[in-house]
Amino acid sequence: MLMARSTYKGMEMGNAAKRPFVLTRAGFIGSQRYAATWTGDNLSNWEHLHMSLPMVLQLVIETFVLISKVVP
Repeated sequence: MLMARSTYKGMEMGNAAKRPFVLTRAGFIGSQRYAATWTGDNLSNWEHLHMSLPMVLQLVIETFVLISKVVP
């Protein structure tokens, strides 16, 4: 969370007129206040889809509202 918060605050100080957008793979309690979460790259097969759905649903339960996953 400290990296996400530091990046958010640094971007905020750099341009106070715009809201910072930070994307992170690391997650910890409170990270959703400062960054969107990216679950990482997945293969385009059913096994990876099966693994990624519970991960995304768990993040939603933990109040992470902006989540991204990549399937090439």
